Amino acid sequence: MGSKRPILLNNMVALLVLILLALEITSTKSLAEELSPNFYDHSCPAALPVIKRVVEAAVEKERRMGASLLRLHFHDCFVNIKMLCPRVGRDTKLAPLDPTPAKFDGKYFDKLIKYKGLLHSDQELFNGGSTDELVKHYNRNLEDFLYDFGVSMIKMGNIKPLVGHEGEIRINCRKIN
Repeated sequence: MGSKRPILLNNMVALLVLILLALEITSTKSLAEELSPNFYDHSCPAALPVIKRVVEAAVEKERRMGASLLRLHFHDCFVNIKMLCPRVGRDTKLAPLDPTPAKFDGKYFDKLIKYKGLLHSDQELFNGGSTDELVKHYNRNLEDFLYDFGVSMIKMGNIKPLVGHEGEIRINCRKIN
């Protein structure tokens, strides 16, 4: 993708960083205060453009940075997943799950349509069921997928976090401590 990445993806990464920053800042505030995507509109209007520039520069320097920031969004239940995964040979690194790890592209959908989805749970998206047409559509129209993915990430970022003693960090994601 390089410098030709869709603008939406750049904005999505910047928004994700802003949301994570807002989560960090507001986690120390009182419970009465709520998160807002407009938090910096008046106190620091340049925040989003600055974050966007910094993230774009980081992605330009290290192409996998966008994927790394996305992983931050999902990290809570995955911190110990490496212990559950089989080792590959003598190397303790896991086999790559993505054939194009430095790109956010449509290879995923192409593999599903060829019945070569890496994980069984992925291949279930294209198995003669109700999601087959969506997989075909996203395979033909990557821009639609990128847009829908961005909308979904924003919705996910707007999930109200538990604060104070409302929640727990689970030792095992599948069960309450």
